[in-house]
Amino acid sequence: MSAYWVDTAKASADRFNGGCMRRVRLGVIGCGVIGRIHLSMAVQMEHIQLMAVADTNYEAASAAGEIYGVQAVYYNGHDLIDEE
Repeated sequence: MSAYWVDTAKASADRFNGGCMRRVRLGVIGCGVIGRIHLSMAVQMEHIQLMAVADTNYEAASAAGEIYGVQAVYYNGHDLIDEE
């Protein structure tokens, strides 16, 4: 599923000629295995601006924020949605 997501995003970026495409602000809720896969893919995409991460596991959220350079780290998804 992630590979399809990446291919679709790349095709979209190509279709919009790179620089003409608006940047998408992304917040990821859940920093477990699947969340980290999405984060690692998102940081490779030029049109994605990673804004925030959230997880009820304090250590997982903090680690994801540090690894992916995200300033906004939340410890539940509701706070991320309310603030961002």
